[in-house]
Amino acid sequence: MGPHLAPDRAFADEVAVVGWSHRTLAVAALAEIAPPVAARACVARAMRDDGIDEVVFLVTCNRVEALLARRGGVELDRASATLGRNLGAREGPFAIRGEAAMRHVLSLAASLDSLVVGERQIVWQLRSAVADAEAAGTIGPRLRGLASEAFRVARRVHRETRLTRSTSVASLAVERLLARVHTPARIALVGAGAMTEQAAILLAKAAIAGGGPSLLFVNRTRSKAEALAGRFGGDAMALDAFLQSPPAIDALVTATSAPHAIFDHAALDRLARARRVAAPLVAVDLAVPFDVEPSAALRLGVERITIDELREEAERRAAAQAGEIDRARAIVTGRLVELEARERSRARGLALDAARRRGEGIARRMVAGLVEAHPTLPEALRRRCLRWAIEASHRIAHARAHGGARPRALVIAEQSKARAILSAHSAAEGWARRAALSIARAATPS
Repeated sequence: MGPHLAPDRAFADEVAVVGWSHRTLAVAALAEIAPPVAARACVARAMRDDGIDEVVFLVTCNRVEALLARRGGVELDRASATLGRNLGAREGPFAIRGEAAMRHVLSLAASLDSLVVGERQIVWQLRSAVADAEAAGTIGPRLRGLASEAFRVARRVHRETRLTRSTSVASLAVERLLARVHTPARIALVGAGAMTEQAAILLAKAAIAGGGPSLLFVNRTRSKAEALAGRFGGDAMALDAFLQSPPAIDALVTATSAPHAIFDHAALDRLARARRVAAPLVAVDLAVPFDVEPSAALRLGVERITIDELREEAERRAAAQAGEIDRARAIVTGRLVELEARERSRARGLALDAARRRGEGIARRMVAGLVEAHPTLPEALRRRCLRWAIEASHRIAHARAHGGARPRALVIAEQSKARAILSAHSAAEGWARRAALSIARAATPS
């Protein structure tokens, strides 16, 4: 499975995925159960206390999922109940394990399960989730190895298809935003994460092309906002100052990791009062949980753009890329087949080694019994018998592991060799038959 994986046959059955995504819940419902960054390690430890060995949380704008691993297998009902209870979810999560879970993680990294199929941000989000689990000490060899395979598949999909050259959630949001604001517009970008940066890149390009918006970067830490303003052009402001005394803006793009809405009724009212035009304020809310309080936006006439609103356009664009999606899925399936073959080969090798060791043990005991029963047996003959017995255990184990000769044929062949060695000694009859049968039983892989 990869350089980090324990070499046991049960790996595929020991991984699972439990959670919710845009395919099972509306984004607003996802926002309600998404644990804040600071709480994820606590939830992961609660799941470990309930018997799960490894936990990686993946929380994005359109999914809340827990990647799980447990030696001996994950009990899906129990894991689902534990996760739902800790996140306060009203609806049960989807729960998959084994090959289905592996396919899901590989497809997810390849952006086949994203709201916008082909967007590349999911790879960085998965890397970040793995890094968080490493820091919290909740990841181990199984999920580390599965993530490694997922990143490898994502690179192949990016290299061999045109899928990841498509649009992203941020580009859909910016496209929708620019269609709704008048130029020249002033847009505030709140947060300093990957989604904010992607939006800044696209808005800066629009500004360079002419007639684009002017940008105001807002962050809890003013220095981070200044760094973004220096990169993309624009002004910077600390979040507290922006919330209390906002300048006049036409639109807001927000994607913070705050555990609750930072733009409540009071903050939105101050933003609306600072404006000098009659057109409604446009707020693009890409955060999970939401940064903009939905009911407050509705009461104040703020026009919200959310992930749910982008879903239909994303599905239409995915349909236009059906051929590339099929190619990407084929890459995922091909890798799963390779991993399954490798796992079977490893399991066969482990079984063969165990069978050889069992056979060798019986071989040595049989020869020791022969020597004890016939103390006058010449030393050279003893060594020949021991060499035959050990080699016989290896031949039988190898033949049986690879679907070779039938047990009876193997025993008869080895009996003949043993008789030939002992042909000049009275111990030949009986011992050769017993030795070959005992070695065959011990050296046959289970």
